Amino acid sequence: MKAKQLLSLIIIFFIATGIFVAKKVFLKEKLETKEYTSLEISFNPSHVKEIKIEAPNSEGVSLINKDNDWVVASRWNLEAERPKIEMLIAAFSNLTGELRSASKGLLGDYGITEGKAYSITISTEDSQPQKFFIGAKKPSPGKTFLRKNNSNAVYLVNADIFSLFGIEGDGSLDQNFWVDLKLLRTDIDKIESIQIVKSIEGREVSTVWLKKELDTKKDLKHWVVVGEKKPVFDIDASKIRSFIARLNNLRAIQAVKPGSKDYGLGTPFLRIILGNGKGRKELIVGNEVSGQSKERYVATSKDSIYTISDSRLKNLDIDISKFFIDNPLRIDKKSLESISISTPGGKRLTLNKDLIGENMDYVEKLKKFSVKRLLFSSRYPKGLSGAAVYQLVILKSDGSNLTLNVNAKEIEKGEFISWVKDNKGVFYVIGKKVYENLFEGLDQLNLGSRKGLNK
Repeated sequence: MKAKQLLSLIIIFFIATGIFVAKKVFLKEKLETKEYTSLEISFNPSHVKEIKIEAPNSEGVSLINKDNDWVVASRWNLEAERPKIEMLIAAFSNLTGELRSASKGLLGDYGITEGKAYSITISTEDSQPQKFFIGAKKPSPGKTFLRKNNSNAVYLVNADIFSLFGIEGDGSLDQNFWVDLKLLRTDIDKIESIQIVKSIEGREVSTVWLKKELDTKKDLKHWVVVGEKKPVFDIDASKIRSFIARLNNLRAIQAVKPGSKDYGLGTPFLRIILGNGKGRKELIVGNEVSGQSKERYVATSKDSIYTISDSRLKNLDIDISKFFIDNPLRIDKKSLESISISTPGGKRLTLNKDLIGENMDYVEKLKKFSVKRLLFSSRYPKGLSGAAVYQLVILKSDGSNLTLNVNAKEIEKGEFISWVKDNKGVFYVIGKKVYENLFEGLDQLNLGSRKGLNK
């Protein structure tokens, strides 16, 4: 073959190839590209009663509206996160899209055939269910391929439907994405009582028991401590309110299947009971999830069981001392008459009204007195008989005198037992810093003409 003939054939080949490619590109572009238009999806968002979401090789999600409360039917009818459902419904009721293909043969290019696509079926109380397929192939961030059931028309929609479905990573559906993991929802102002009951040494102990009572003189309700052994220190209503607010924001890690095992809910580790005058809400904390984890099971009812982290559990496992007012000794220079400190060796130091003014640094330390926790174990108080103690006696002009005894020996590292005279059976644990503020460095106090401790 001559060189001129060979060159002609090569030119003809490239021309033919160019025409073929041009047809594929331009004809396909003409077929697949149109301006954005409404997908004619018609349903009343407020009338949606059920939503089913399905995915390849994944358990489907079923969401049902029961008396205007959404539940995850595919997850033991647990309460659903309503905002996520409302966001999904709103997105679908306003979808617009750009037609990309109308050929059945091209459905596989988008991963939108029935075997490979995701789907959503929306049912309302006044119309037939509407089903949509979502392509498994993602075109670009914030966009998704979608087609209606019984239609080959594929649209590119400006909505990240995968995000609305809670799909990440391996592309599987996550049931917990839809479950409302908030354990409590309460109206703070309507809570009338709080009780926390803990299992201690095989017995149930109310570590917190509060209720609102009417102050007839002020015609206002205020919080009071309930029970036989009441702490002498006053409580702070704002701290109680903050605690209820934290309960409202308490979230579980995940939901677990009810009845599948013994979660320790029959003999609970902890119970938190909130009363509102008409009924009550209860959190029941059971066993640890495993020996390697401090997470525990927690239930809001027999059919609503979750796991909770150790860090969040610490906000529940508290006693009444967490609500004590700041400056629980109510130290006020104006009302102080005298401060006396006795040591285990029998020596006593007294600051009269004049000397109090000369020792304001010590007075400020008394203001910082705080209780770390209450002591409910029976093994410590029994050993206090005859123990060496420090004693702090505070006399005030208004008669609200107080005598605080503190065991001189640590019960645990950095912890000391204290109790208030005439506050029988109530024992407070104070930290090392508080102990040091009260009883160390006493020789540095200004005693005027007197030196050291009185005998």
